[in-house]
Amino acid sequence: MNEIVSSLGDSQNQIIVWRYPTMSKVVTLTGHTNRVLHSAISPDGQSIATCAGDETLQFWNVFPPLKSQRCVSLSVVGETSFVRSYIR
Repeated sequence: MNEIVSSLGDSQNQIIVWRYPTMSKVVTLTGHTNRVLHSAISPDGQSIATCAGDETLQFWNVFPPLKSQRCVSLSVVGETSFVRSYIR
């Protein structure tokens, strides 16, 4: 599958995964309380890391191996949050 991830410029502090080439929205990821400033994809292509103006880092496991089931979970520890959101 082909997807594009957008994170900058969204007024709702969201990360959006789009299906390419149709540009249909696959999933909207929320969790930051301020504008997302940076994003990067892991070398294996399975996870996205985001950093926002709220001084938090979040890790999104949105592209697990195709065997994995669809799952969404969030746990917050102090001021650090860990997010797993599977779309495949």
